[in-house]
Amino acid sequence: MLADLVTFLAARRFSYQIMNMKGANRMKSASIASGRLSNSAAAIVALAIKKTT
Repeated sequence: MLADLVTFLAARRFSYQIMNMKGANRMKSASIASGRLSNSAAAIVALAIKKTT
């Protein structure tokens, strides 16, 4: 439960950082972030990217 919350918050932080970038940079950072985070957190990041593009 706590670990899920931590990964969620980390994913949210990554997604904000990624939103501030441009195109190719954003995708590269997204893949790096996804590698670091769990599947559920990576999915949150992916959703955030979809909403901004």
